[in-house]
Amino acid sequence: MMSSPLTTIYRKVERPEYEIRQHGNPIGANRRPLQNRHDREVSKELEDIIVKYRVGALIVGLPLMVDGKSTPQAVKTTRFVEKLQKNSTISKVPWYWHNEVYSTSFARDALIEKGIKSLSKQKKVIDAMAASRILQSFLTQYGNENVNKLD
Repeated sequence: MMSSPLTTIYRKVERPEYEIRQHGNPIGANRRPLQNRHDREVSKELEDIIVKYRVGALIVGLPLMVDGKSTPQAVKTTRFVEKLQKNSTISKVPWYWHNEVYSTSFARDALIEKGIKSLSKQKKVIDAMAASRILQSFLTQYGNENVNKLD
C-alpha cells in the first residue's frame, strides 16, 4: 500500500517553499516555491496542496541551537506554524517538528563537493537543499512507514 506523501515546509521571508515527498520519489525531486508571501495566502495555498497531493504529514524544520535551545528564528517559525494550524484543513494533518541544526552546513558541504563554490550560486539552492536534508533526516530517524504511528 502506498503511503501518503510527506511534506516539508520551509519559509524564508522573501520566498516560502515546500517539498512533496511521495513514495519512491527521491528527496528533492518535487521541490516548489509557494506562490504567495502573506500568511493568509500561504495558508490557502498550503490547504490546496494538502488536498491535491493527499498529504499525510507535514515536517517542519525547527532552527534550534546545537544544545537544543530555541533561537529567535525558531520562535518565528513556531508562530508561523501556529497561524497556519488555525486553518481547519491544515490542522487535520499531523505536524512534526524536526531539529534542523547543521542542515545548511550539510547542504553547503554537498554543494562544494559538487564543485559549486560560489556563494552567489550556492545562495540560489542552499535553503532548498537544507529542507531536503531535514526531510531526509526525519525519514531516516522515523522511516516512511512509521510516520503515522508517531501520533
